[in-house]
Amino acid sequence: MKIKQKLVMVLLLVSIIPALFISLFNISGALSVSGASGRNKVIAVAGLEAIAKLKANSIATIFEAVKGYAEMFKDSAAVKENFSDLEKFAGDPSNSAYQAARGHIDGRFANWARSQKWVSDIMLADASGRIIYDFDQDRTEKKLGTSLLGSDKAAFDKGKEGGNVGSVFLHKHAEEAGSFSEVFVYAPIDDSRGMFIGEIVLAVKMDLVYTFIQDYVGMGETGEIILVEERDGEITLLNPLRFNDKVALKKWSVSDPELPLTVKFAARGDGAGTFTDYRGHAVSGAWRSIPELRWGVLAKMDTTELLKELNGFRDINIFVLIIFVFISMAVAIYFANSILNPIIRLTHVLTEISKGKLDVTLEKVNTKDEVGELARAFERVIVSLKLAMKDWGKMKSAEIQTGKTKPEEMPKETKTDGHSTGTEV
Repeated sequence: MKIKQKLVMVLLLVSIIPALFISLFNISGALSVSGASGRNKVIAVAGLEAIAKLKANSIATIFEAVKGYAEMFKDSAAVKENFSDLEKFAGDPSNSAYQAARGHIDGRFANWARSQKWVSDIMLADASGRIIYDFDQDRTEKKLGTSLLGSDKAAFDKGKEGGNVGSVFLHKHAEEAGSFSEVFVYAPIDDSRGMFIGEIVLAVKMDLVYTFIQDYVGMGETGEIILVEERDGEITLLNPLRFNDKVALKKWSVSDPELPLTVKFAARGDGAGTFTDYRGHAVSGAWRSIPELRWGVLAKMDTTELLKELNGFRDINIFVLIIFVFISMAVAIYFANSILNPIIRLTHVLTEISKGKLDVTLEKVNTKDEVGELARAFERVIVSLKLAMKDWGKMKSAEIQTGKTKPEEMPKETKTDGHSTGTEV
């Protein structure tokens, strides 16, 4: 095997083998859809794992930002300076002292609340959970003086420790069309002595979350996101589903045999696997928990569609590998030629010189590598040989003219089998 062939093979092996292993790994991963459950055990749902993690982290970030707003407002001078009057006269909201205190707080909240479409209300509650201020004037008469606790007592109590998010519920207006899901975000209020006196409550529309989780980019025709909450032995489905928008806020007992596997898996924590969804379809999914909210997110897709996409992924990998092989071959041949062509030309010149032909011309090599150095050194050797032969010819001519050497003693070419072998004396 010639050096050129060996060099091309080495270059190809060095470049193609790593790419081949990577492609085979990706292809085998795309084909290895199994029924195994558990985190990172189903290679085929790696994309769904990434989506579930993104959704969970983003939802947590959203509510951290909301809690940040609550912290900002509860420390404002307007709240601290007027809280006692609101608490004292909450049972008589027409009192001038209450109206004055309310006016100061309304002025603090007004511009911000009206610009934030995801906020449905801002409330203040005293230490017992009684509502003493409600930004939404339309609901003030119905809510003022009533207890905020009820089913959200645990969330209110935990809010004393530094902020908390309550349970999602349906806020009903007089007209059913105006109803929407919302959740309360709590932050504690301390007086000037650092004593707990109440909480600020932001009522957040769940549309803020729904808009985000119902973005199905990259999830094909059957992919969807399921958001659940698990509290007190119950699991609540929090969002409308892609194929059933009427089940939001439906509740199941954890032990309920009718609990859909889709909802059950979403509430499990972190993991991935294949199962049957609420439509009776075989699906692959990945789920992630949001511990601070006690929520869970499930990203799922019909296994048939997932396999179809994975087969497309496999075909793309094979196509890219083939293209890479051809490009690698072209690059390998180019580099092999750039290294070996000057050496081949040098070999040809050497062969001609070995035949006694000193009139050969060496093609100039401009490269600055070792091959270029070799070519330039050999060019100097040829020039030196030509000069030496020229000097030798002049010396012999001078000897003939002075009679020291007979013409027949001049060097002449000898031939063997019709080929020149050089000169003899």
